[in-house]
Amino acid sequence: MPQGELWEATPRDILRAEAFERTPWGKKMAQEFHDYAMQCLNQRVKLGYAPTAEEQKDLEEWRKEKAQQEAPSAE
Repeated sequence: MPQGELWEATPRDILRAEAFERTPWGKKMAQEFHDYAMQCLNQRVKLGYAPTAEEQKDLEEWRKEKAQQEAPSAE
């Protein structure tokens, strides 16, 4: 693709991406990407970024989920 040329998803590309997200591998990849994005946002906040209300809400939910995952299970 020549430099400066913008790529735009076709309707077929969008359908294939949505179908992939419904597979087990796609769900895992979506979760990994979400975790990575939240880690980046968390780091930006530590460096002085002021998140929007929606970003702050998402970040707090992600932190709660991570704390529950990392907590030892009571078995």
